[in-house]
Amino acid sequence: GLEEYRIADAVGADRTVGAALTFGGHYVGPGVVHYGGPGSLHVGELDGASTERAGRLCDLLSAAHPAEVTDRIFSLLWGKTALGAFYFGTALLDADVLDILRSPEELRRLSSPVVETVRVALACGVEPEVVDGFDPHAFLAGDDAGIEASWEAQRRYWRGLDAKRTGVWRDLNVHHRPTEVREILGPVVERARRYSVGVPQLEHLFDAVEAAESAARHDG
Repeated sequence: GLEEYRIADAVGADRTVGAALTFGGHYVGPGVVHYGGPGSLHVGELDGASTERAGRLCDLLSAAHPAEVTDRIFSLLWGKTALGAFYFGTALLDADVLDILRSPEELRRLSSPVVETVRVALACGVEPEVVDGFDPHAFLAGDDAGIEASWEAQRRYWRGLDAKRTGVWRDLNVHHRPTEVREILGPVVERARRYSVGVPQLEHLFDAVEAAESAARHDG
């Protein structure tokens, strides 16, 4: 998510290093995390500076997954958050992600939160980065070819994973516990209000996930 903002507010930006990851994995039980498949892992200073500590952290994390230092950590985080908005929408459907990615109707419907997330990022002065072939700007620009290329990149990504559904879906339907919606979409909605950016679809999605959480806890 975008917790770097909140962490930096609490302890100072100079004591905060950001990280963005897209590789697959999910919690199985105490001390057990299932690795679902490869992706990307970036770390970087919030101001884009090149520092020794970011390099050391990158080397340490590379023991678990290939990592890179970036000078555009917030651009990557916002790019992933735009994609994450789509995935929160998929978690409310009883369908595998690849099936949703093959449905033009569902993709059109779930694209609106992506567009709204990009608008908030730009209001914050951040240009969202392309993440694993997913180009957030294509959605804002209405670039049909770029949008389809983004969806195809996601299809390739999911064909390489063991998992068929997102961690959000598992939180709701398997573990019956709260999701990360407050940590991932919460900061977007907060900044949308701060900069007077209308995000009706994101707000609706946020409320729908919280309602699903409540229902999941009751069912569990």
